[in-house]
Amino acid sequence: MFKFPKIYLRIPDKIKYIFAGGLCLVLFLTAITAGLSLFSHLQQKEDLNNKKSTILSQIQVWQEIVGKYKDYRDGYLTLSILEYRLGDNDKARFYLQKTLSIDPNFEKARDLEKILRFY
Repeated sequence: MFKFPKIYLRIPDKIKYIFAGGLCLVLFLTAITAGLSLFSHLQQKEDLNNKKSTILSQIQVWQEIVGKYKDYRDGYLTLSILEYRLGDNDKARFYLQKTLSIDPNFEKARDLEKILRFY
């Protein structure tokens, strides 16, 4: 019957410390990289939230304007563009249709209509 030899390999303490130090360095650098990435993403999210709140306040202003001036085609087009920027394509189409009902030949509105067809 075959027996495996009893060979004991002893790793010197110096190598153990170098390995442990290297592992700690890698973990430390990974944590720093993850932290910087998180900070960057949080900054981007804050920027997006600021842009969204700006667009929402602009929508409110333009809704008041078109409430006073019912036949203001540029106002409805602006609302359509703002809603499109927010990602609400249904409202963008609604305001676009209002624009085109006022002026069916409005070229800028027709250009936006081509864009909204794909969404």
